[in-house]
Amino acid sequence: MKGLLTRIKTMNESRCSTVVFTGILVAFIAGLWIGYKRRPTFFKKYKVVFWITLMLLFLMGYETGSNAELFESLPRIGWWALVIAVSGVAGGFLFVFLFEQAMKKRKSL
Repeated sequence: MKGLLTRIKTMNESRCSTVVFTGILVAFIAGLWIGYKRRPTFFKKYKVVFWITLMLLFLMGYETGSNAELFESLPRIGWWALVIAVSGVAGGFLFVFLFEQAMKKRKSL
C-alpha cells in the first residue's frame, strides 16, 4: 500500500486525475453490469445508495475542508458559489417538477 501511495504522489496532476477517472469509470461499469446481469436481491437498493451517498458527501467535505487554498479564497468566491449552488438546486427541482407533470399527462392520454 505504501508503494502505491508513493507512486501516486510522484505522478503529475493530469496523470493522477486520469487514473482516478479511469477507476471511477471501471467501478461504475462493474456496478452497472452486476445490477443488470445479476439483479441482486440480497441487499436493499435504497439502503446501499443512501450509505454510499453519505460516504461520498463525507469524503467531499473532508477534501474541501483540507484545502487551505480554498478557504483563503472563500471571501472572494463565496457569493458566486452560493449563487451557482442555489441556481443548480432550483434548476434541478424545476426539471423534476416539469418532468413529473409531463409524465402524468402522458399516463392520462
